Amino acid sequence: MAAPIFVVGTPRSGTTWLANMLCRHSRVECVHEVTNDGRKVVNESAFFSYVTGKFGDLKNDNNLIQLIETFEASTFFILSGIDKSILYKSRPRTYHDFFRYLMDQVAEKKGADFWLEKTPSHTFHLFEMARWYPDAKFIIMKRDIVDQIKSFIKLVEIISGINVEDLSFIKKKVTIFVRIFKYYAHCKHLDYFIAKNDSKIYQIEYEDLRESTAGAIQSLCSFVGIDFEEGILNQTYVPNTSFQSNADRSSVLTPAEIKGIKILGKLIGLLPYRFYRLIYLTKRFLEGRKFPYWFFSYNIEKYGWSNVFGEGHERIKGTSEN
Repeated sequence: MAAPIFVVGTPRSGTTWLANMLCRHSRVECVHEVTNDGRKVVNESAFFSYVTGKFGDLKNDNNLIQLIETFEASTFFILSGIDKSILYKSRPRTYHDFFRYLMDQVAEKKGADFWLEKTPSHTFHLFEMARWYPDAKFIIMKRDIVDQIKSFIKLVEIISGINVEDLSFIKKKVTIFVRIFKYYAHCKHLDYFIAKNDSKIYQIEYEDLRESTAGAIQSLCSFVGIDFEEGILNQTYVPNTSFQSNADRSSVLTPAEIKGIKILGKLIGLLPYRFYRLIYLTKRFLEGRKFPYWFFSYNIEKYGWSNVFGEGHERIKGTSEN
């Protein structure tokens, strides 16, 4: 049985970059995709934040079948290369056993000792994950709030096709406020988990990873319990960046907006963990069986329904099937 590694953090904090490097290690495997433009990137499952619990008790065969058939259509499962028949044969009766069995099969195909999963929204389920997987290692990424918001806003621009400059004054300010709130929602959950589970966690700042990539990865390998391999630093993965240049990065927010983020961020950051926890649980209840827009992206693009990640950023080639 392979040991789990979970990479979590705020969205656009470098989790993809870090996960991609670790997955190049000979003893670590993950589910990844190779895009049309040559990018090889780790794929997110969203399993614990959007799937766990949604089909009821898995001791009920009908519920288990719903889970298998729904998750089989997800991009993550398709890219895993695993045949769903193994889940029917193994008949897992809990969600965490279901996911572990799937990922153990992924690791076994490579002969890996560890499997890695990276989904930022799993930040809100770390306590359950630590309980379900006592042998797991957690890697937590953090990033400066201004840079994180810049990156996220630019990503939304790419996906929507709407330039930041074309957003109305009100819409942009609301977007910034929402991003500040979500940033601290992640950070509060991360900090609360860190305080209770320090020995299971390796914490790294995005800025430190940029400044000293080799040193940071060597320390990380030591934490995981694997030898450092020089090859994992080779940039075979195209960076998952939102920006084409520093000028592009600087154009997203005005100096006044940056100042506002820092001031408002300090105020919003004063809200306690339990407040953010209540907001998250309420949101999850109201969402019901809603999945992230990218959850079924492979099939959405395969059958030509839409370009999930924006025009010119298709992940797979369309087919002639209808």
